[in-house]
Amino acid sequence: MLVRNWKKLMVLPVVVSGLAGCATSDHVTSASADDSSSSIFGFWSSDSEQNAAAHAAIDSATEGQLKQLLRSGDLDTVYKAQSKALNASDAGNKVVWRNRFSGAQGTVKSGPVYYVNDRRCRDFQHTIAYDEKTQVIKGAACKDGERWAALN
Repeated sequence: MLVRNWKKLMVLPVVVSGLAGCATSDHVTSASADDSSSSIFGFWSSDSEQNAAAHAAIDSATEGQLKQLLRSGDLDTVYKAQSKALNASDAGNKVVWRNRFSGAQGTVKSGPVYYVNDRRCRDFQHTIAYDEKTQVIKGAACKDGERWAALN
């Protein structure tokens, strides 16, 4: 059924992206490379589980672009911020991240929740500042069990 409805699946994030700008709330939280707090993910209990879930939040669609821009230590911080933004309850939630070791920094902003084939989905936008440049990467992800998977 998912394969048959792939056109709908591709159009819906574009339509919802346009609506994401209508959100009036702009909550800001932060994540950093030296943030060792386990409460960043709430219900996960160990760092290895947190990292696995955070890495699952961004799959090959976005990860390839991010890997071209950032170092490994930056990617870990971005993965945590991505997971935190997607799991936030409010649309327009903005997670600010910074790697104090490399100087890279940015934000991840989540859009409103919508449903595709009974799966919870959200659009997201990364704004990344590195080496005096700024890059914006947009995408959409749906929750698959306890993990998020980017829509390709």
